[in-house]
Amino acid sequence: MSASTSIATAAGGMLVVTHVIPAPQGAATQNSAEKRNHRRREQLLALGTVQIMIGVAVFLFELAMIPHTDSLGMYSGAFVWAPLFDILSGSLIVSAGTLVNKCRLNGGVGFSIVAAVASAAATSIYVLDAYYNGTAYNYYYNSYVVRHFGLMSLTFSDV
Repeated sequence: MSASTSIATAAGGMLVVTHVIPAPQGAATQNSAEKRNHRRREQLLALGTVQIMIGVAVFLFELAMIPHTDSLGMYSGAFVWAPLFDILSGSLIVSAGTLVNKCRLNGGVGFSIVAAVASAAATSIYVLDAYYNGTAYNYYYNSYVVRHFGLMSLTFSDV
């Protein structure tokens, strides 16, 4: 431990003594560790919140697919399980951010990986759905809508 220093000066008939005590060496590292921990909490809360918002937004956008019950995304249930994984992983990350715990953090990161794989699988299902429904939609329109409503079918070659 270093010694403290004292400085005495006389000013206007008064004696001013300044005593300087250096801070302990461990205090600086503890302060930076607290700042780092606080920053990590804020980052975890922000990441979890964004994951939850993405999951809710994807689920709401996919509700528009419900009338199209013949799609591959509806049969596989991807419109439910893909955003559900995002919401659950975001909730785990927020939980890890409120009380920094290594087990919660590892669980949240692991479940985020599961959510990323589920989102990639759902994306591939939707790509296949879009590829095959291009022709299925034309068949549906030409067979059902024209037969039941008497509408005339227009294709790109007719225009």
